[in-house]
Amino acid sequence: MSLNPWLVPVTLLAMLPAAWAAAKAARLGYASFLRMVATQRRQAIAGRLLTGRDTAAELRAFTLAETVLADYRTASAALAAESTTTELRTTAVHLMGRALTGIGTGAAYAALGLLLYTGQMPLALAGAAVLAMRTSSAALSAGVHTVNQFYESSFYVALYEKLRLECRTRTRPQDRAAPLRTRSGFGWPR
Repeated sequence: MSLNPWLVPVTLLAMLPAAWAAAKAARLGYASFLRMVATQRRQAIAGRLLTGRDTAAELRAFTLAETVLADYRTASAALAAESTTTELRTTAVHLMGRALTGIGTGAAYAALGLLLYTGQMPLALAGAAVLAMRTSSAALSAGVHTVNQFYESSFYVALYEKLRLECRTRTRPQDRAAPLRTRSGFGWPR
């Protein structure tokens, strides 16, 4: 007697919600990164202005410390609010994925119990099936985690490639000389 062929697809189906939740959470995190990258930069610049020795004299001379500090606090509040919102959404997605995975795993064990109850599988084989299901679930979970890391990294690689292409369109053509300093500023040589 061998394992029932229905146990494999049922075990695989149980892991699909976890894979969906991981992918959705990765997309939420990346979208948050894109929304907040400018704010993070603004906060970092304000922080450097406030704490740098080379800018201390100018901040005092022009009485800008309060203005820069207010900008830093505004950026920090926006980052905290975005981070909280993103984490709440991500947690809800993971919770839904885990709940659905639990329901799928319960269905797999219920199918195994049904096979055992109806006599289509002996008890010893059912015990082996439970061990196989647990081992395969752990392996599938690790696989989902690894694939999700690659999926999440692909967002940043794609962004890098997009920015490289955009930089090419913004650079000076190779056949043109560098701008020359004139009385009114800079200009291209003729």
